[in-house]
Amino acid sequence: MTSTKYVSYIEDWGNKFLVAHSNGFNFFDYSTGQKIWKKDAKGDDIKQVIPIDNDYLYIADNEMSLIDRDGKQKWKNFIEISDDKTDPVYFLNKIDNNKVFYLTGTYGNMVDYTTGKKIWKGNIKFDPKLPLLHAFDESTKSFLVFNDEKIYKFDPTAVEKPEAFAKIKVKNDKALSTLGLFDWGVSLTGENEVIGVNKNGTVKFQKTYKEPGAASRKLLKVGSLVSMSYLGVKSGLQQGFSEATYVSRDANGNLSEKYLLSESSRERLKNKAAVNSGISQAIGATVLNRVDSRFKALKQNNDFAYIFARGEADENNYLVKVNKATGEETDKIAIDNTKPIYEIDHVSDNLYYVNNNELRIFSKK
Repeated sequence: MTSTKYVSYIEDWGNKFLVAHSNGFNFFDYSTGQKIWKKDAKGDDIKQVIPIDNDYLYIADNEMSLIDRDGKQKWKNFIEISDDKTDPVYFLNKIDNNKVFYLTGTYGNMVDYTTGKKIWKGNIKFDPKLPLLHAFDESTKSFLVFNDEKIYKFDPTAVEKPEAFAKIKVKNDKALSTLGLFDWGVSLTGENEVIGVNKNGTVKFQKTYKEPGAASRKLLKVGSLVSMSYLGVKSGLQQGFSEATYVSRDANGNLSEKYLLSESSRERLKNKAAVNSGISQAIGATVLNRVDSRFKALKQNNDFAYIFARGEADENNYLVKVNKATGEETDKIAIDNTKPIYEIDHVSDNLYYVNNNELRIFSKK
């Protein structure tokens, strides 16, 4: 029996199974329980395993490597993907043109799948303290990435390290949350800003809005976020584990996915997750909503953003509906307070706004 901090990947082959965990990575024989490879795959703290055909791309600490089904390393060296072991990995997988693309909170680069050598000598470096937004452009098979007021294009056919094709002065980097693709370019959306950037890097439009009640909200945020963070994470872990799966291969090597836990165990964890999530939301309702947490003020879909803003010509507060493709305001609804409770019906596009004991419904315009 092997003790470990966590299991990152399981794959069932019928007569044997592969287990990757924090301390190792190997196949085990079902009948004997013995390891099949003489040595575990190299690397400590194995966080993620990605099956690709008959190979396995995996992350160990802050590096990645490639191994075949016989446990042999296919690359001579590990590839460093981050400066920090705790950095988020936004994307890591094989893409077109026999490349592996990785995108983390620190770096972005591409690697030749056959040789394990980086395509560019130097990584594109990101600011891990600022949002990193990315989207996949199906038409060009490329990734578009925004960070620190710059937009990059990761093209699998490129041989030269790309420079940022757009540099945008934004009102608040940390408030930006999505990058959307359109025929003409991309849109960036945040709590108080909607920006359109053409494919040539020029700004098509830039709408910025004043934040209502900013000073009064800052006082109570910190103390409540501690509790919300803990319970939110606990709920997320329980919910995530209830959905944990493992991979199975048939005699032809085809992959299928199955739940790791039984249905009854999954239901118990889901119920616990719901309880903790409810507590977390209650804290937010009783504390953060007193000061109108702006983190929940923005709602959006692929086409529109609803931004909570203070009027330019008056001191009234508004929900402003902005078209992401054009930057045009298609609707503006006056709000009587600094903590709006509202929801969007994405089928009818109606807006439901609760004001005291009254429900107001605003039809699509």
